[in-house]
Amino acid sequence: MGKDLTKVTNTVFVCNGGTCKKNGAEENTRELRCAIKMAGLHEVTHTVKTLCQGQCENAPVLFLNPEGGWYKRMTAETIDEFVKQKLISHTGFDDHRLFKEGWTTMLAAKTIEPKTHDELTHHCDEHAGDVYGAVIYPWEHNVYPLLKEIFMVYRDTLTIYYRNQVLNSAAFQLTYKDGRAQIRGNIASEALEVVMAAPRESEYFLYKVSKVKLYQKADAFNGIYLMNSKQGIFLRVEWRSGSDFWNHLVDNYVMISG
Repeated sequence: MGKDLTKVTNTVFVCNGGTCKKNGAEENTRELRCAIKMAGLHEVTHTVKTLCQGQCENAPVLFLNPEGGWYKRMTAETIDEFVKQKLISHTGFDDHRLFKEGWTTMLAAKTIEPKTHDELTHHCDEHAGDVYGAVIYPWEHNVYPLLKEIFMVYRDTLTIYYRNQVLNSAAFQLTYKDGRAQIRGNIASEALEVVMAAPRESEYFLYKVSKVKLYQKADAFNGIYLMNSKQGIFLRVEWRSGSDFWNHLVDNYVMISG
């Protein structure tokens, strides 16, 4: 039987995403559970290891519920103090406070400002030529929804090129497994794989999406391309100006803080 949740008064969510893990999240989790046990709080405190909580610049981070408090730059050395101050005395620990429910500002270790239209510049792109555009961060949580929108939402308005060949399927299905998207069209020969996440030692690492570029050309065409280290540009999409796809991409993929 799992922990009796009717007795739990505090839950600590410990980020174990990639950046937090590199900065000691596993050690934090171990020391936190140890300190909770030693303080006699095991029955009333639940701990949860999570994947990325979206605060990589403040790594490693913890979230405490029901306080609604976020804590930054946690280390195995500060865990004991966190348990004493936040779980026992319910005070202090302000040096590591990142945000609390109800605040209007964050006390971030490093601030990443949202992008603005200033990020969309007129320039010469080495692959697309003279364009107005911006780079989209090639994180998995950008690439995966972008692929679903290209192949499953806006497909009717787009021309899709895979390795410079136009894809003619009217409809596509997309499945996800192990950091890779398998995309299949209703034309049997039209199938492709997009690697969104892979460890450096993996055979797929050089195929991982390394750059995503959104651009607008003077000839009234908008476009986006995806490239990786092994193949260069392997996926390119274009559409005529007038579609709301451009504004959607700018608002949700370019002008974001993280």
